[in-house]
Amino acid sequence: MKTYSYVWVVFALVIIGCTKSTSEQELKKEISSVAVDYSVLLHKENKIEVQHLNADYYGVTFNNDNSTFSTIPEPVIDFSEGSIQTFYRQTADCKGEIISYDFKGGEEKRLDVFTDLLDCSINVIAIARHDSYFYVAYQIGTTTLQKKYVLRKIDSSSSEFSFVELELTQKPLQMVFSNNRLFVLTLDAEITNENNLLIFSNDSFSIIDNQSLGYSVKNIFKRQDGNIIISYEELHSVLNASTLVLQYVRYEESTAPEFHNSNQYNFDSQGNLYYNKFADEAIITSIPAIYNMESNLTTLYFYENFLRTEQINVEYKIKETTVVAFDDKNGFMLIGYRKIGSNELGSIACKTSSRWCVY
Repeated sequence: MKTYSYVWVVFALVIIGCTKSTSEQELKKEISSVAVDYSVLLHKENKIEVQHLNADYYGVTFNNDNSTFSTIPEPVIDFSEGSIQTFYRQTADCKGEIISYDFKGGEEKRLDVFTDLLDCSINVIAIARHDSYFYVAYQIGTTTLQKKYVLRKIDSSSSEFSFVELELTQKPLQMVFSNNRLFVLTLDAEITNENNLLIFSNDSFSIIDNQSLGYSVKNIFKRQDGNIIISYEELHSVLNASTLVLQYVRYEESTAPEFHNSNQYNFDSQGNLYYNKFADEAIITSIPAIYNMESNLTTLYFYENFLRTEQINVEYKIKETTVVAFDDKNGFMLIGYRKIGSNELGSIACKTSSRWCVY
């Protein structure tokens, strides 16, 4: 079962074609064997819910079987890896909890995070998870003199609440786990405004490397091969998670993939990145995109290339792309979009090998 996180209220599909050259019979032959289940996370009315779906060539139906996923009140900080979604939410002035749910196994784990602290000026900035370990980066205090940053590692397999923590000299922004190491993007917010990457050994929970990243890092995230992507506006770098060697990738201004602006990063098994991209020359200025990191080439999916203007504006009412993902098993690129003039959202699934799309 695939799990995708959308800011969606409505999810509905209808079959139509992307090209006039491919017949409906050819489409049936290509995707008649497709039968998939998806789990869609919905951000709805200040809470996170899940909707299970069944899909095949004939369309998509709601699967309303009872789910063991519990509704989670927002706001939350989230972390995603594979089939496991992890959330942190504040439960009281001085308390917070982690909720981690495995959509593949249908198992939920809940964990109180700050049972030992009496200080109520806690601000959690980022979280991460690996196996039974949870990582929480947080700030205590609000003024410059009082403020300190802390990284906490919690062992959820222990029969009692068990953790270790370290104080950081810079503000933590994001965390990624790979190769038994925790990668923490930080910002020197008090003096230089530069970014650094702290790399922790999971075994010793100590810093094994500290790399200067310069200014204006936008995001870090893990590639499908385990290496770490560090994105800027004008370039990105690839950090080998084993050797810790950086490789820089620069773009021509006219062909820059611009994935640093996306809030979702999804890879297929070949290492192609699926994301939403701003395109001011398009009818819809937020469009689906695929970036091939090996060839440094970007494929853009302009809605006007496979939909008529009246379909975009009237029938489907597409305002902007909200998320792009990929179903490796069936070869579908999955696109979520926000509709014009309402809180409703919709979806498109494109069979990338045949240029046909399902709406």
